Amino acid sequence: MKQVRLAELFVFGIMLVLPYASMAADETAPAKGVGERSVLKKPAADKPDAGEVAPRTERPAPARLSEEPQGPERQALEPAEPETQLYTACNLWYERPNRISSINYKRGIRLPAGTPVRDAQIEVGTSGLLRGKALVRFVRIKDGMLFTLVFEPEYHPKETIEDYKRKVITTKDFEALTKGFTETELRAVRTGKLKIGMSKEAVLVAWGYPPKHRTPSLESKVWTYWLSRIPNQIKRIHFDSQGKTVRFPQENREPDDL
Repeated sequence: MKQVRLAELFVFGIMLVLPYASMAADETAPAKGVGERSVLKKPAADKPDAGEVAPRTERPAPARLSEEPQGPERQALEPAEPETQLYTACNLWYERPNRISSINYKRGIRLPAGTPVRDAQIEVGTSGLLRGKALVRFVRIKDGMLFTLVFEPEYHPKETIEDYKRKVITTKDFEALTKGFTETELRAVRTGKLKIGMSKEAVLVAWGYPPKHRTPSLESKVWTYWLSRIPNQIKRIHFDSQGKTVRFPQENREPDDL
């Protein structure tokens, strides 16, 4: 009986252990399909069939060193165009550089013809006595002084501020302005004093254009200039049939002065 009892206990013990052993085995063994799902396989690249040529991958061609840059780089490499040098086209007189009448009264300080200038611009006055008036402004290169010419249209009928600017500002230097002038004409331009025997071209450089309201045409044999703002202080320049200045008979002046 004792042996039978021991055998029963042995079998009972085996029955108790077996379930736990089975559970341990299940935990250590991989589940079906889990291994396959946990490992992601890269899809195989399509291989060309036998006899089929694989397409070539085009690579971008490297930039050639000889190619010209475009856009801002191109603009940065291109040298800036030099500004055209400007000059005064005739002698200009002024008492105040910030308000010089287009009449060009022969009074005050003389700004010589051929003076290098810059920043010549047409503007409209915005304040004081210049409000609403058409102006020509420029800067003398030598010292940076600003000059303002006031265009007075009543003395320049049928002319614009652009026309006036072309008469006082030029791209010609003194040598080009006076090319072909005689010694007498050169002296007149340099001093601002007209002489007998001057051509009309030389008078234009020495005294500028006469106000058009009294000298409507340069073909006229008499040009009228204003010496100052005082009424009747005018000067009439007479020309002979050859277009050379002559002294009016009633005038009593130096032998070669007008």
